[in-house]
Amino acid sequence: MAPEAEVLRALTTPAGSVELVREVRRRIREGSQRLMRAISESNRLVEEGDMTGARKCLEDVLAVEVVPLYRQHAEAELSHLE
Repeated sequence: MAPEAEVLRALTTPAGSVELVREVRRRIREGSQRLMRAISESNRLVEEGDMTGARKCLEDVLAVEVVPLYRQHAEAELSHLE
C-alpha cells in the first residue's frame, strides 16, 4: 500500500490517528538527534582537516533520513563542504 493511502487509512480511526502522530513524533525526534550528531561530527572532522570523513557523516544521514526538513539541512551542510 502506498504511504499516502496508509496515512489516509490511519486518519479514519482515533487509534490510527494516535499511532500516526506517535510515528511522526518519533521520526522528528530521531531525525533531529541524528542530524545534530552528524553536523557536530562533521564540524569536528573539518577542524581536523578530514573533509572526506566530514562528507561521509552527512551522506550517512541522507541515506536514512525521511524527514524532508532534516534532509534539506543535511544537503545544505554537505554543499558547504564542497
